[in-house]
Amino acid sequence: MTICVALAMIVLLGLGTWQVQRLFWKQELITRYTDNSTAPVEDWHLFRPLFKAGDMTNNEFRRVRVQGEFLHQHEMYMTGRSRIGEPGLYVFTPMRLNTNEVVLINRGWIPSEYRPPETRIDGLYQGQVTLEGLFRLAQPVAGIRAAVLPENDMIKNTWYTLDLPMMAEHTGLELQQDYYLMDGREGAPRPYGHQWQIRLHNNHLEYVVTWYGLALALLVMFIAFGIKRAKELET
Repeated sequence: MTICVALAMIVLLGLGTWQVQRLFWKQELITRYTDNSTAPVEDWHLFRPLFKAGDMTNNEFRRVRVQGEFLHQHEMYMTGRSRIGEPGLYVFTPMRLNTNEVVLINRGWIPSEYRPPETRIDGLYQGQVTLEGLFRLAQPVAGIRAAVLPENDMIKNTWYTLDLPMMAEHTGLELQQDYYLMDGREGAPRPYGHQWQIRLHNNHLEYVVTWYGLALALLVMFIAFGIKRAKELET
């Protein structure tokens, strides 16, 4: 029994310590994302060398200003997105920047009936456009969510996950595949931009208390059992 309790204590204390590390990591991540999103807008030609030379994750959620031309003929639609309880789509449009690179832009949310571009009065921006947006890394969907979501349908141009290599194949463009931008503008019936909230869940303190609490409870029970057993042996 002593060996079993010792092994259980090692596991519980290990899990608690791991959650302490995760707690500090999550707090640092929240602080960084918040600071990045509230920093002054950076012009793309000044911002790009920063993240190209360093760690892209340190620059995620930075606000940047780009100039270029939307390639509306390659517009794509991510389904299953809602806004204030109303179902709809995200509109993704490649943009050829003045630097000649092609970056995917999440232009925001639209009701499903506005999927046809001609139904959006000012939804098509022709010619040179200046856009302020949020720099995001393209994270692959993993875990349970990846298992339950349907596969992207290139034929119907219906997307359930952000798959930049697949989107590049669909459009025939040399899309940047590590990152994309989220349009910071708002309006209707064009896509409602600014579709982000930096709200990361941080439940690690609860997990710390849970694992350490279980370890303490186990220790108390083991000590109580030992005292009782010692008294029984004395008698």
